[in-house]
Amino acid sequence: MNKIDIFIASPLTSFNPSEYTINNKRICELVSWTREYTLYKNVFYAGENKNKKINFDDAESAIKMDLEAIRSCKYFVLIYPIKTITSAFVEIGYAMALQKKVHIFVKKREDLPFILQNSDNAYKNICIHEYLRDSMLDEDFKTFIVSMK
Repeated sequence: MNKIDIFIASPLTSFNPSEYTINNKRICELVSWTREYTLYKNVFYAGENKNKKINFDDAESAIKMDLEAIRSCKYFVLIYPIKTITSAFVEIGYAMALQKKVHIFVKKREDLPFILQNSDNAYKNICIHEYLRDSMLDEDFKTFIVSMK
């Protein structure tokens, strides 16, 4: 696998079909914006090109592909728009174990699992970005991407 600039994780299978479509569309738009307006062209997002919730690889293929992409990424980004159980927690744990630069976008840090809620105070490679409204996610994400070095 080629070097990944940014690995983006987000709950996918936790959503009902209409929520999935809305959330996935927003993240795909952020991926496209990143590629078009920044130097980060190699962005991995498992939901890309999966317009419907049913279009997922089997779990065995998915974990192999995701963990390989995380190993090769420079930045790991978790976009966590709703409090839910998600495979993205496995992915972020792996990224943290590899000491990747981790950025978490969440409405309230209290929505994160307990051990992640103040992880940014414990480790310099972790940053938590809180946003109040969905529209702020786009703005905060773009500001963060432009400021990355």
